[in-house]
Amino acid sequence: MSAQVSQTSEGGHGDCATQQRPAPSLVTRAWNDSDGTIEDAIGILFDYAGRDKTFISEHLPALLKAWCRDEISGLVGAIRLKAWRPPNMSETGNGARLRAAFKMTLLDFPLPGGKRLGDASAQDVRDGATHYALLAADTAHKARWLFKVADAVPDDEMVSQVLTDTDLRKMQEETSAS
Repeated sequence: MSAQVSQTSEGGHGDCATQQRPAPSLVTRAWNDSDGTIEDAIGILFDYAGRDKTFISEHLPALLKAWCRDEISGLVGAIRLKAWRPPNMSETGNGARLRAAFKMTLLDFPLPGGKRLGDASAQDVRDGATHYALLAADTAHKARWLFKVADAVPDDEMVSQVLTDTDLRKMQEETSAS
Protein backbone atom coordinates (compact mmCIF):
# COMPACT_ATOMS: atom_id res chain seq x y z
CA MET A 1 0.00 0.00 0.00
CA SER A 2 1.41 3.35 -0.94
CA ALA A 3 0.38 6.25 1.21
CA GLN A 4 1.45 9.83 1.30
CA VAL A 5 2.87 10.25 4.76
CA SER A 6 4.34 13.53 5.85
CA GLN A 7 7.82 13.05 7.20
CA THR A 8 7.43 16.06 9.46
CA SER A 9 4.26 14.75 11.10
CA GLU A 10 5.74 11.51 12.35
CA GLY A 11 5.83 11.95 16.09
CA GLY A 12 6.36 9.71 19.05
CA HIS A 13 3.99 8.70 21.79
CA GLY A 14 4.07 8.85 25.54
CA ASP A 15 7.21 10.50 26.91
CA CYS A 16 8.82 10.31 23.47
CA ALA A 17 6.30 12.77 22.00
CA THR A 18 8.70 15.69 22.40
CA GLN A 19 11.60 13.86 20.74
CA GLN A 20 12.27 13.75 17.01
CA ARG A 21 11.66 10.25 15.69
CA PRO A 22 14.77 8.73 14.15
CA ALA A 23 15.05 8.32 10.40
CA PRO A 24 11.61 9.47 9.28
CA SER A 25 12.49 8.62 5.69
CA LEU A 26 12.97 4.96 6.69
CA VAL A 27 9.67 5.05 8.58
CA THR A 28 7.84 6.61 5.64
CA ARG A 29 9.45 4.20 3.16
CA ALA A 30 8.49 1.21 5.33
CA TRP A 31 4.89 2.41 5.61
CA ASN A 32 4.65 3.07 1.89
CA ASP A 33 6.10 -0.38 1.12
CA SER A 34 3.76 -2.14 3.53
CA ASP A 35 0.30 -3.55 2.87
CA GLY A 36 -1.17 -0.83 5.08
CA THR A 37 -1.00 -2.74 8.35
CA ILE A 38 1.13 -1.69 11.27
CA GLU A 39 2.58 -5.19 11.76
CA ASP A 40 3.71 -5.42 8.13
CA ALA A 41 5.23 -1.93 8.28
CA ILE A 42 7.05 -2.80 11.52
CA GLY A 43 8.61 -5.86 9.89
CA ILE A 44 9.69 -3.89 6.86
CA LEU A 45 11.10 -1.06 9.00
CA PHE A 46 12.98 -3.57 11.12
CA ASP A 47 14.59 -5.03 7.98
CA TYR A 48 15.50 -1.57 6.63
CA ALA A 49 16.95 -0.37 9.94
CA GLY A 50 18.88 -3.57 10.54
CA ARG A 51 20.70 -3.26 7.19
CA ASP A 52 21.49 0.45 7.52
CA LYS A 53 24.82 0.72 9.39
CA THR A 54 24.63 4.51 9.52
CA PHE A 55 21.17 4.31 11.08
CA ILE A 56 22.38 1.78 13.63
CA SER A 57 25.39 3.84 14.71
CA GLU A 58 23.43 7.09 14.87
CA HIS A 59 20.19 5.83 16.42
CA LEU A 60 20.88 2.69 18.44
CA PRO A 61 21.56 4.62 21.69
CA ALA A 62 18.26 6.53 21.41
CA LEU A 63 16.38 3.37 20.47
CA LEU A 64 17.82 1.49 23.43
CA LYS A 65 16.93 4.37 25.72
CA ALA A 66 13.35 4.36 24.36
CA TRP A 67 13.19 0.59 24.88
CA CYS A 68 14.45 1.02 28.45
CA ARG A 69 11.83 3.74 29.01
CA ASP A 70 9.10 1.43 27.70
CA GLU A 71 10.27 -1.45 29.89
CA ILE A 72 10.42 0.70 33.03
CA SER A 73 7.05 2.25 32.17
CA GLY A 74 5.58 -1.22 31.78
CA LEU A 75 6.94 -2.26 35.17
CA VAL A 76 5.61 0.92 36.79
CA GLY A 77 2.25 0.26 35.12
CA ALA A 78 2.20 -3.27 36.54
CA ILE A 79 3.06 -1.94 40.00
CA ARG A 80 0.37 0.72 39.64
CA LEU A 81 -2.20 -1.90 38.64
CA LYS A 82 -1.19 -4.17 41.51
CA ALA A 83 -1.56 -1.29 43.98
CA TRP A 84 -4.86 -0.19 42.44
CA ARG A 85 -6.39 -3.67 42.33
CA PRO A 86 -4.75 -5.81 44.98
CA PRO A 87 -5.20 -9.56 44.51
CA ASN A 88 -8.22 -11.13 46.16
CA MET A 89 -6.50 -13.84 48.21
CA SER A 90 -7.95 -15.85 51.04
CA GLU A 91 -6.33 -15.44 54.45
CA THR A 92 -6.56 -19.18 55.02
CA GLY A 93 -4.13 -21.80 53.77
CA ASN A 94 -0.36 -22.12 53.62
CA GLY A 95 0.36 -19.10 51.38
CA ALA A 96 0.47 -16.39 54.07
CA ARG A 97 4.13 -15.46 53.41
CA LEU A 98 3.54 -15.31 49.65
CA ARG A 99 0.45 -13.16 50.13
CA ALA A 100 2.39 -10.83 52.42
CA ALA A 101 5.16 -10.49 49.81
CA PHE A 102 2.69 -9.49 47.10
CA LYS A 103 0.56 -7.22 49.26
CA MET A 104 0.68 -3.64 48.11
CA THR A 105 -1.20 -0.67 49.37
CA LEU A 106 -2.38 2.44 47.61
CA LEU A 107 0.57 4.22 49.22
CA ASP A 108 2.70 2.21 46.76
CA PHE A 109 0.73 3.52 43.75
CA PRO A 110 3.26 5.16 41.38
CA LEU A 111 2.36 8.61 40.09
CA PRO A 112 2.96 9.33 36.38
CA GLY A 113 6.58 10.33 37.00
CA GLY A 114 7.16 7.14 38.99
CA LYS A 115 7.12 8.67 42.47
CA ARG A 116 5.38 6.52 45.08
CA LEU A 117 2.11 8.12 46.26
CA GLY A 118 3.17 7.73 49.89
CA ASP A 119 6.28 9.84 49.16
CA ALA A 120 4.47 12.52 47.13
CA SER A 121 3.71 16.10 48.08
CA ALA A 122 0.29 17.63 47.49
CA GLN A 123 1.66 19.29 44.33
CA ASP A 124 3.01 15.95 43.08
CA VAL A 125 -0.44 14.45 43.56
CA ARG A 126 -2.12 17.42 41.81
CA ASP A 127 0.30 17.02 38.90
CA GLY A 128 -0.56 13.31 38.71
CA ALA A 129 -4.28 14.06 38.81
CA THR A 130 -3.87 16.66 36.05
CA HIS A 131 -2.00 14.11 33.92
CA TYR A 132 -4.84 11.59 34.24
CA ALA A 133 -7.52 14.25 33.69
CA LEU A 134 -5.88 15.39 30.44
CA LEU A 135 -5.39 11.80 29.30
CA ALA A 136 -9.03 10.98 30.07
CA ALA A 137 -10.28 14.08 28.26
CA ASP A 138 -8.21 13.24 25.18
CA THR A 139 -9.39 9.63 25.13
CA ALA A 140 -13.02 10.66 25.69
CA HIS A 141 -12.82 13.12 22.78
CA LYS A 142 -11.45 10.42 20.47
CA ALA A 143 -14.24 8.07 21.55
CA ARG A 144 -16.95 10.71 20.88
CA TRP A 145 -15.41 11.45 17.48
CA LEU A 146 -15.14 7.78 16.46
CA PHE A 147 -18.75 7.09 17.54
CA LYS A 148 -19.86 10.06 15.39
CA VAL A 149 -17.86 8.73 12.44
CA ALA A 150 -19.32 5.24 12.89
CA ASP A 151 -22.86 6.67 13.00
CA ALA A 152 -22.24 8.47 9.69
CA VAL A 153 -21.05 5.39 7.79
CA PRO A 154 -23.44 2.66 6.63
CA ASP A 155 -22.42 -0.83 7.78
CA ASP A 156 -21.70 -2.00 4.23
CA GLU A 157 -19.37 0.89 3.30
CA MET A 158 -15.90 2.11 4.20
CA VAL A 159 -15.29 5.48 5.84
CA SER A 160 -13.39 6.75 2.79
CA GLN A 161 -16.40 5.97 0.58
CA VAL A 162 -18.69 8.20 2.63
CA LEU A 163 -16.60 10.88 4.34
CA THR A 164 -13.84 13.26 3.31
CA ASP A 165 -11.03 14.54 5.48
CA THR A 166 -12.97 17.82 5.71
CA ASP A 167 -16.00 15.91 7.05
CA LEU A 168 -13.80 14.13 9.58
CA ARG A 169 -12.17 17.40 10.71
CA LYS A 170 -15.63 18.97 11.13
CA MET A 171 -16.76 15.99 13.23
CA GLN A 172 -13.55 16.26 15.25
CA GLU A 173 -14.29 19.91 16.01
CA GLU A 174 -17.97 19.19 16.79
CA THR A 175 -17.05 16.56 19.34
CA SER A 176 -14.24 18.47 21.03
CA ALA A 177 -16.37 20.37 23.54
CA SER A 178 -18.94 17.66 24.24
